[in-house]
Amino acid sequence: DWSSDVCSSDLEAVRSATNLLNSEQRNVANWWPHIDGGDAHAGNSETSLMLAIYPHAVRTEKLDIGNVQPINEILRELQTRGVQAVSTNGILGDSRTATAEHGERLLAMLIKDLQEFFHHHCK
Repeated sequence: DWSSDVCSSDLEAVRSATNLLNSEQRNVANWWPHIDGGDAHAGNSETSLMLAIYPHAVRTEKLDIGNVQPINEILRELQTRGVQAVSTNGILGDSRTATAEHGERLLAMLIKDLQEFFHHHCK
Protein backbone atom coordinates (compact mmCIF):
# COMPACT_ATOMS: atom_id res chain seq x y z
CA ASP A 1 0.00 0.00 0.00
CA TRP A 2 1.65 3.23 -1.14
CA SER A 3 0.26 5.21 1.77
CA SER A 4 2.07 3.13 4.35
CA ASP A 5 5.38 3.81 2.59
CA VAL A 6 5.35 7.30 1.12
CA CYS A 7 3.22 9.07 3.71
CA SER A 8 4.18 7.10 6.79
CA SER A 9 4.41 10.20 9.02
CA ASP A 10 1.05 11.47 7.76
CA LEU A 11 -0.43 8.00 8.01
CA GLU A 12 0.68 7.65 11.63
CA ALA A 13 -0.71 11.08 12.52
CA VAL A 14 -4.08 10.24 10.98
CA ARG A 15 -4.17 6.80 12.63
CA SER A 16 -3.30 8.35 15.98
CA ALA A 17 -6.01 10.99 15.63
CA THR A 18 -8.55 8.37 14.55
CA ASN A 19 -7.68 6.16 17.54
CA LEU A 20 -7.96 9.12 19.94
CA LEU A 21 -11.33 10.18 18.55
CA ASN A 22 -12.62 6.61 18.65
CA SER A 23 -11.48 6.32 22.28
CA GLU A 24 -13.64 9.38 22.96
CA GLN A 25 -16.62 7.48 21.53
CA ARG A 26 -16.61 9.46 18.29
CA ASN A 27 -17.45 7.55 15.14
CA VAL A 28 -14.40 8.27 12.98
CA ALA A 29 -12.69 6.23 10.29
CA ASN A 30 -10.00 7.04 7.74
CA TRP A 31 -9.59 5.85 4.17
CA TRP A 32 -6.40 5.90 2.14
CA PRO A 33 -6.58 5.36 -1.61
CA HIS A 34 -4.73 2.27 -2.80
CA ILE A 35 -3.68 1.46 -6.36
CA ASP A 36 -2.02 -1.92 -6.81
CA GLY A 37 1.21 -1.37 -8.70
CA GLY A 38 0.72 2.40 -8.62
CA ASP A 39 3.67 4.73 -8.58
CA ALA A 40 4.37 7.22 -5.85
CA HIS A 41 4.36 10.74 -7.28
CA ALA A 42 3.57 12.35 -10.65
CA GLY A 43 4.02 9.06 -12.48
CA ASN A 44 1.54 7.04 -14.49
CA SER A 45 -1.13 6.70 -11.79
CA GLU A 46 -1.41 10.31 -10.63
CA THR A 47 -1.00 11.72 -14.12
CA SER A 48 -3.65 9.38 -15.54
CA LEU A 49 -6.04 10.42 -12.77
CA MET A 50 -5.40 14.09 -13.51
CA LEU A 51 -5.89 13.51 -17.26
CA ALA A 52 -9.29 12.01 -16.44
CA ILE A 53 -10.34 14.59 -13.84
CA TYR A 54 -8.78 17.87 -14.96
CA PRO A 55 -6.79 17.42 -18.17
CA HIS A 56 -6.10 21.14 -18.66
CA ALA A 57 -3.94 21.12 -15.53
CA VAL A 58 -1.58 18.49 -16.95
CA ARG A 59 1.47 19.91 -18.68
CA THR A 60 1.78 17.15 -21.26
CA GLU A 61 5.00 18.63 -22.63
CA LYS A 62 6.61 17.82 -19.26
CA LEU A 63 5.61 14.13 -19.14
CA ASP A 64 8.78 12.18 -18.46
CA ILE A 65 10.29 9.23 -16.71
CA GLY A 66 11.55 9.83 -13.20
CA ASN A 67 13.00 7.58 -10.56
CA VAL A 68 11.49 4.13 -11.08
CA GLN A 69 13.29 2.41 -8.22
CA PRO A 70 11.03 0.49 -5.85
CA ILE A 71 9.77 2.85 -3.16
CA ASN A 72 11.30 0.75 -0.36
CA GLU A 73 14.77 1.41 -1.83
CA ILE A 74 14.41 5.21 -1.69
CA LEU A 75 11.98 5.57 1.19
CA ARG A 76 14.42 6.74 3.87
CA GLU A 77 15.90 9.48 1.69
CA LEU A 78 12.45 10.44 0.37
CA GLN A 79 11.10 10.88 3.90
CA THR A 80 14.08 12.78 5.23
CA ARG A 81 15.08 14.90 2.22
CA GLY A 82 12.00 15.03 -0.01
CA VAL A 83 11.18 14.14 -3.60
CA GLN A 84 13.91 16.31 -5.13
CA ALA A 85 16.54 14.26 -3.32
CA VAL A 86 15.48 11.07 -5.11
CA SER A 87 14.24 12.47 -8.43
CA THR A 88 15.75 15.45 -10.24
CA ASN A 89 12.54 16.07 -12.20
CA GLY A 90 10.21 15.39 -9.25
CA ILE A 91 8.65 12.30 -10.82
CA LEU A 92 8.52 8.92 -9.10
CA GLY A 93 7.45 6.61 -11.91
CA ASP A 94 6.83 7.16 -15.62
CA SER A 95 4.24 9.77 -16.58
CA ARG A 96 4.83 9.28 -20.32
CA THR A 97 2.52 6.27 -20.33
CA ALA A 98 -0.40 8.06 -18.63
CA THR A 99 -3.80 8.22 -20.35
CA ALA A 100 -7.18 9.64 -19.47
CA GLU A 101 -8.73 6.22 -20.11
CA HIS A 102 -6.44 4.62 -17.54
CA GLY A 103 -7.27 7.46 -15.16
CA GLU A 104 -11.00 6.82 -15.61
CA ARG A 105 -10.49 3.13 -14.75
CA LEU A 106 -8.42 4.06 -11.69
CA LEU A 107 -11.01 6.61 -10.58
CA ALA A 108 -13.81 4.06 -10.92
CA MET A 109 -11.78 1.56 -8.88
CA LEU A 110 -11.06 4.14 -6.16
CA ILE A 111 -14.72 5.17 -5.99
CA LYS A 112 -15.77 1.52 -5.63
CA ASP A 113 -13.16 1.02 -2.91
CA LEU A 114 -14.40 4.11 -1.05
CA GLN A 115 -18.02 2.95 -1.33
CA GLU A 116 -17.06 -0.45 0.11
CA PHE A 117 -15.18 1.31 2.90
CA PHE A 118 -18.28 3.35 3.78
CA HIS A 119 -20.49 0.26 3.76
CA HIS A 120 -18.08 -1.57 6.03
CA HIS A 121 -16.97 1.19 8.43
CA CYS A 122 -19.69 3.80 8.47
CA LYS A 123 -22.87 2.23 9.75
